[in-house]
Amino acid sequence: MGKVALAIDMLQMLIDSIPQNISAIETAVSSQDSEELLRVIHKLHGACCYTGVPQLKELAHSIETALKQKSSLVDIEPEILEILDELKLVATIGTTFLNKQNETQKE
Repeated sequence: MGKVALAIDMLQMLIDSIPQNISAIETAVSSQDSEELLRVIHKLHGACCYTGVPQLKELAHSIETALKQKSSLVDIEPEILEILDELKLVATIGTTFLNKQNETQKE
């Protein structure tokens, strides 16, 4: 909607939440807690809707759908590993992008 500052703030909030999301996903998977994983992924999917991270959004949607359809964690393991990698990538690239935005604003 043309609100650049809001979009940047929302991206920053997503990036700030990535370490906790990674930890929560890994904990839910290691304890085989599909319900907790669904809760974490659902929240992550919502955050992705407003932050310009389409690959992460699609992965979250795919995992959320599979969990709602009662897929086993073994069946969605590739997607889980992929979303963990994508979260790390978003953190790295997003931080670089935000740093450049901050430098541009200071000029």
